[in-house]
Order: sequence, then C-alpha cells, then structure tokens
Amino acid sequence: MSRILEEFLDFLIPVGQDNSISGSRVWNRLGKRTTIEHELLNFLEQKILNTEHTYEDALQLLEVSNPILCSSLTEALLEDYFEHPEVKTRLSQNHPAPFPIGYKLPSTDWSILEPVIVRSESTQKRK
Repeated sequence: MSRILEEFLDFLIPVGQDNSISGSRVWNRLGKRTTIEHELLNFLEQKILNTEHTYEDALQLLEVSNPILCSSLTEALLEDYFEHPEVKTRLSQNHPAPFPIGYKLPSTDWSILEPVIVRSESTQKRK
C-alpha cells in the first residue's frame, strides 16, 4: 500500500491509544479491494501531491466529485473496522478463539469426556 493511501486511511480512522487500530491496519481485512484502492490512489495523487490540499480538503472533494467512490470507501472501511477483532472485543461482540493465542484452558481431568468419545466412535462405526 502506498504511503499516501496509508496516511489518508489513518486520517479517516486515527491510530487508537494503544496503537492497535487505525485505518491502514484495518483496511483489506475482509479481502482485497483493488478497484477502490486504485481509484482512491489516483484521486489522492491528483489532489494531494499535485496541489496544496490537505486530507480534509481531499475528503470533501471526494464527496463532491465522486460520491460513488466515497460511499464505497466508507462502506468498505467501516465493514473492515467493525470486523476487526480488537473492535469486536471492545464492543463485547467477539470472544477470541481459545487457541493458539487466546485463552489458556485450565488443567483438569479429561477422563470425564471418555463416555462422549466412546459414544462418538460407536456412532461413526454404525454409519
């Protein structure tokens, strides 16, 4: 990702207090968005590099001159943001997976699961 695009995405979603969430870190979380990225990069290069516009000015120009790209960018960025595990955890919408880096399970007597395992094996043999 180019520096100008990264900075623009960080302008839209600033870096959080713990530095774990920002626009550039959540972008493309749900898949590549090359069309939006390419169009946005062309727009930013025209408006930022070739003129004295700020990112705020560029955002306002984007809203006026290309509302479809602006709405696509907003939709994609919000979708990626709210699917980020950190955001979901903070909103109490996500509990991290127990493995490999999630919760540690306490040591316990796993023999209580033996009847379930035996029942499962016998069910599979019947099929």
